[in-house]
Amino acid sequence: MIFPPLQKGGRGDFRGFPAQPSLKYGCLYRSLPLLLTFAKQKGMNMEYLKNLAFKNRIAFKRHTLLRMYQRNIRAVEIKEILQQGQILEKYPTDKPLPTALLMGYTSSQRPLHVVVALDEAEEWIWIITVYEPDKTKWEEGFRKRRPT
Repeated sequence: MIFPPLQKGGRGDFRGFPAQPSLKYGCLYRSLPLLLTFAKQKGMNMEYLKNLAFKNRIAFKRHTLLRMYQRNIRAVEIKEILQQGQILEKYPTDKPLPTALLMGYTSSQRPLHVVVALDEAEEWIWIITVYEPDKTKWEEGFRKRRPT
Protein backbone atom coordinates (compact mmCIF):
# COMPACT_ATOMS: atom_id res chain seq x y z
CA MET A 1 0.00 0.00 0.00
CA ILE A 2 1.27 3.47 -0.83
CA PHE A 3 1.01 6.00 1.96
CA PRO A 4 0.66 9.74 1.40
CA PRO A 5 3.75 11.69 2.51
CA LEU A 6 3.61 13.13 5.99
CA GLN A 7 3.00 16.85 6.01
CA LYS A 8 4.16 18.73 9.04
CA GLY A 9 1.53 20.94 10.62
CA GLY A 10 1.79 23.18 13.67
CA ARG A 11 2.47 20.22 15.98
CA GLY A 12 4.18 17.86 13.58
CA ASP A 13 0.96 16.22 12.49
CA PHE A 14 -0.67 15.01 9.29
CA ARG A 15 -4.17 16.46 9.20
CA GLY A 16 -4.55 15.93 12.92
CA PHE A 17 -2.71 12.60 13.11
CA PRO A 18 0.68 12.21 14.83
CA ALA A 19 3.76 12.18 12.57
CA GLN A 20 4.82 8.84 14.09
CA PRO A 21 2.35 5.96 13.80
CA SER A 22 1.08 4.87 17.17
CA LEU A 23 1.13 1.25 18.23
CA LYS A 24 -2.12 1.92 20.01
CA TYR A 25 -3.89 2.09 16.65
CA GLY A 26 -1.65 -0.30 14.74
CA CYS A 27 -0.22 0.30 11.29
CA LEU A 28 -3.57 1.49 9.90
CA TYR A 29 -3.36 4.68 11.96
CA ARG A 30 -1.01 6.39 9.50
CA SER A 31 -3.09 5.32 6.47
CA LEU A 32 -6.45 6.31 7.96
CA PRO A 33 -6.91 9.45 5.80
CA LEU A 34 -6.27 7.40 2.67
CA LEU A 35 -8.66 4.65 3.75
CA LEU A 36 -11.38 7.18 4.55
CA THR A 37 -11.04 8.59 1.03
CA PHE A 38 -11.75 5.16 -0.49
CA ALA A 39 -14.55 4.48 1.98
CA LYS A 40 -16.62 7.48 0.85
CA GLN A 41 -19.89 6.42 -0.70
CA LYS A 42 -19.92 7.31 -4.37
CA GLY A 43 -22.71 5.57 -6.18
CA MET A 44 -25.47 7.26 -8.10
CA ASN A 45 -26.12 10.36 -6.00
CA MET A 46 -26.44 14.00 -6.99
CA GLU A 47 -23.43 15.19 -4.99
CA TYR A 48 -21.13 12.80 -6.83
CA LEU A 49 -22.68 13.70 -10.19
CA LYS A 50 -22.33 17.43 -9.43
CA ASN A 51 -18.69 16.92 -8.55
CA LEU A 52 -17.97 15.06 -11.80
CA ALA A 53 -19.90 17.66 -13.81
CA PHE A 54 -17.91 20.44 -12.16
CA LYS A 55 -14.73 18.64 -13.27
CA ASN A 56 -16.17 18.34 -16.81
CA ARG A 57 -16.10 14.53 -16.62
CA ILE A 58 -19.05 14.32 -19.02
CA ALA A 59 -19.10 12.17 -22.15
CA PHE A 60 -21.73 12.13 -24.88
CA LYS A 61 -22.75 9.08 -26.90
CA ARG A 62 -23.15 9.56 -30.66
CA HIS A 63 -26.88 8.91 -30.24
CA THR A 64 -27.04 11.67 -27.63
CA LEU A 65 -25.38 14.22 -29.90
CA LEU A 66 -27.84 13.38 -32.68
CA ARG A 67 -30.83 13.79 -30.34
CA MET A 68 -29.42 17.03 -28.93
CA TYR A 69 -29.17 18.43 -32.46
CA GLN A 70 -32.68 17.27 -33.38
CA ARG A 71 -34.21 18.66 -30.17
CA ASN A 72 -32.14 21.86 -30.06
CA ILE A 73 -30.58 21.02 -26.68
CA ARG A 74 -27.16 22.46 -25.85
CA ALA A 75 -24.42 20.78 -23.80
CA VAL A 76 -24.44 23.68 -21.34
CA GLU A 77 -28.11 22.93 -20.59
CA ILE A 78 -27.24 19.32 -19.77
CA LYS A 79 -24.48 20.48 -17.46
CA GLU A 80 -27.01 22.74 -15.70
CA ILE A 81 -29.24 19.71 -15.08
CA LEU A 82 -26.28 17.70 -13.76
CA GLN A 83 -25.40 20.49 -11.34
CA GLN A 84 -28.88 21.56 -10.23
CA GLY A 85 -31.29 18.75 -11.08
CA GLN A 86 -32.51 15.78 -9.12
CA ILE A 87 -32.59 12.03 -9.59
CA LEU A 88 -36.08 10.76 -10.45
CA GLU A 89 -35.36 7.08 -11.02
CA LYS A 90 -32.32 4.86 -10.50
CA TYR A 91 -31.54 1.72 -12.46
CA PRO A 92 -28.59 0.17 -10.58
CA THR A 93 -28.82 -3.20 -12.36
CA ASP A 94 -28.55 -1.77 -15.89
CA LYS A 95 -25.64 -3.14 -17.91
CA PRO A 96 -22.91 -2.32 -18.67
CA LEU A 97 -23.21 0.64 -16.25
CA PRO A 98 -25.84 1.73 -13.71
CA THR A 99 -28.10 4.46 -15.07
CA ALA A 100 -30.49 7.07 -13.74
CA LEU A 101 -33.10 9.50 -14.98
CA LEU A 102 -32.44 13.10 -13.94
CA MET A 103 -34.83 16.02 -14.15
CA GLY A 104 -34.24 19.71 -13.89
CA TYR A 105 -34.84 23.13 -15.35
CA THR A 106 -32.34 25.07 -17.42
CA SER A 107 -31.56 28.71 -16.75
CA SER A 108 -34.31 29.56 -19.28
CA GLN A 109 -36.78 27.40 -17.27
CA ARG A 110 -36.85 24.68 -19.91
CA PRO A 111 -37.65 21.28 -18.33
CA LEU A 112 -35.31 18.48 -19.38
CA HIS A 113 -34.96 14.80 -18.61
CA VAL A 114 -31.43 13.43 -18.89
CA VAL A 115 -30.60 9.72 -18.79
CA VAL A 116 -27.06 9.19 -17.50
CA ALA A 117 -24.79 6.19 -16.96
CA LEU A 118 -22.16 6.40 -14.26
CA ASP A 119 -18.73 4.88 -14.78
CA GLU A 120 -17.33 4.99 -11.24
CA ALA A 121 -14.09 3.20 -12.16
CA GLU A 122 -13.10 5.86 -14.70
CA GLU A 123 -15.12 8.66 -13.04
CA TRP A 124 -17.17 9.63 -16.11
CA ILE A 125 -20.80 10.54 -16.57
CA TRP A 126 -22.10 9.18 -19.87
CA ILE A 127 -25.09 11.04 -21.27
CA ILE A 128 -27.32 8.39 -22.85
CA THR A 129 -30.17 10.58 -24.05
CA VAL A 130 -31.90 13.85 -23.29
CA TYR A 131 -35.41 15.09 -24.02
CA GLU A 132 -38.14 17.50 -22.99
CA PRO A 133 -40.70 15.52 -20.97
CA ASP A 134 -44.11 15.00 -22.59
CA LYS A 135 -47.01 16.54 -20.64
CA THR A 136 -49.24 13.61 -21.58
CA LYS A 137 -46.83 11.07 -20.01
CA TRP A 138 -45.73 13.03 -16.94
CA GLU A 139 -47.68 14.69 -14.15
CA GLU A 140 -47.36 18.40 -13.35
CA GLY A 141 -43.72 19.23 -12.62
CA PHE A 142 -42.50 16.29 -14.77
CA ARG A 143 -41.26 14.35 -11.72
CA LYS A 144 -43.78 11.51 -11.67
CA ARG A 145 -45.11 9.36 -14.52
CA ARG A 146 -48.82 9.39 -15.23
CA PRO A 147 -50.58 6.06 -14.66
CA THR A 148 -51.03 4.13 -17.90
